[in-house]
Amino acid sequence: MDKNRIAERKQAWALLTVSLLFQLCSLAVYVLTGVTEFTPALSLRVLGFGGSSLILGLILLIAGKMVGEEHALKKLLDYGLFLVYALGLLAWLFYLTSEINYIANILVAIDGTGVSSFFVLRAGLFLAAWLLALLSAIAAGKRNPIEANSEQEVA
Repeated sequence: MDKNRIAERKQAWALLTVSLLFQLCSLAVYVLTGVTEFTPALSLRVLGFGGSSLILGLILLIAGKMVGEEHALKKLLDYGLFLVYALGLLAWLFYLTSEINYIANILVAIDGTGVSSFFVLRAGLFLAAWLLALLSAIAAGKRNPIEANSEQEVA
């Protein structure tokens, strides 16, 4: 394995680490500030998908440190990054759907309700978490096409 591929994998794991920090912060802010007059209860889907994304990401980070660069499981771990991204995306989308009454009230603006800073913070943190997870998955799956063709010719 060449040095560029190892650097790409390290970049992917660094992006995943930052993504997991954003996911943890988004879940914490959601739990602390998520109950409002428009949203009387926290969404179990947001907590479930966000928590699953966080837990799976932590498992992948630990497993990635334990498995060597040339190990066959490394490719499976790279695919797991896409699952972390998908779970983070679902958490963000379910967060937005749980806040639909609030968003509709802002758009209609009948009672003068404005956009709260906590709503922007929560939405931004969930968005950043899944975008960084996506970038992590892309960085882990990125391959040099010339290198890939030469490996196929050898096999």
